[in-house]
Amino acid sequence: MKKEMIRACLGILVLCASVFCAAGAETNEVTAEQWQGFFPFGKSLQAVQGMKPQERAYSIVDADGKVMGWVFRTDQVDPQVRGQMAQVPVLVGLSTEGRVMGIQVLPNKETPAYFQKLGESFTKQFENHAADNTLSKLDAVTGATRSSSAIIKDVAAAVKAVMQLQSVQKELKPPADAPASKVK
Repeated sequence: MKKEMIRACLGILVLCASVFCAAGAETNEVTAEQWQGFFPFGKSLQAVQGMKPQERAYSIVDADGKVMGWVFRTDQVDPQVRGQMAQVPVLVGLSTEGRVMGIQVLPNKETPAYFQKLGESFTKQFENHAADNTLSKLDAVTGATRSSSAIIKDVAAAVKAVMQLQSVQKELKPPADAPASKVK
């Protein structure tokens, strides 16, 4: 009986350890499927230079090695903004014209009943938005105010941090719709 109890406990311990390890194996890396949603003609990722050791952002390059834009997760760029329960990781695509190509809200710990109120119109408002101070003024969602406000602030802060990097600055181009007098 004692041996059976020990075996059962060991079995449960092994099962728990395997579940824990599988959960820990979940990656925080940006996948090709994710970044290709923003840059379908991109060929590869390159780490952005000038980031803090704990931060990560990537340049998307074409077949000729030319930078097409950048992609990053807001939970991997400082400063980080907390939602209702925790930080909501968001994948952001940023063009070389200094525009947010779009966002993808990643799995998070927010309360599903509130978080489901964030519809497609919430994420669509980021698309093609200038990566400037007006980004933080996008509309939050009533009923999910804390979560949606946190996402807006987090995206705006992460975009600002990435845009200030020297390696990003040297690749920025004037927007196609910029007045001719501002183009050098």
